[in-house]
Amino acid sequence: MNTTNKVKKILKSLCTAPKISVKDSLSEDLGIDSLGMVTLILELEEGFGITFGESDMNPFDLKTVGDVVALAKRYTEAKDEPRS
Repeated sequence: MNTTNKVKKILKSLCTAPKISVKDSLSEDLGIDSLGMVTLILELEEGFGITFGESDMNPFDLKTVGDVVALAKRYTEAKDEPRS
């Protein structure tokens, strides 16, 4: 499952929106509140096996589904890079 689909699956478990687009607003379109944002961060870390840095834990920086996908991709790609 690619990153976008995995993020959408996690979001579907947190909201009641029938369809999720990368352009959707987390708060306005999906109805995710501040507690939902904390849950989203935790679910992303667990679902992708990553740990976000403190600077990326600000839920106000994540406004759209696309923002969440970009953040997840940044961490999953860094995790998959070979270490030298």
